[in-house]
Amino acid sequence: MGKLTEHQKWLIQTSFEHLTLNIDTVIGNFYGHIFETAPELKPLFKEDLPVQGRKFIRMLLMVVNHLDNLASVETDIQALGGRHHSYGAQAQYFPMVEDALLCAIEQEMGEQFTLEMDAAWRTVYRMMAENMQLQA
Repeated sequence: MGKLTEHQKWLIQTSFEHLTLNIDTVIGNFYGHIFETAPELKPLFKEDLPVQGRKFIRMLLMVVNHLDNLASVETDIQALGGRHHSYGAQAQYFPMVEDALLCAIEQEMGEQFTLEMDAAWRTVYRMMAENMQLQA
């Protein structure tokens, strides 16, 4: 995977810590945004959303914890991509999920959400999405 600057890593880590303080709301906002803007994706989410959301947050936590060595989690991310492909996820869905994630982060962070933070999260999400799609 690509490289993040130290400042980008810090922005992601500190904002993720903030997100975990109100994680159920973040998860609700994330899925709410997906289903509002891309209702065609709703059938892909067959699992209970709170359970699915916790899995999503655990995956993000794994990435956040390995920002200094993202290559060490590439295999896990690629395996996740293979599972998502088997559920019906397609390449055109990744930007929709990216937008939902950034919307949920922005809603939770409020005025603390900056363009730099947006760019940092988009960078790490796109690295993850690219790796996930390697197994498609």
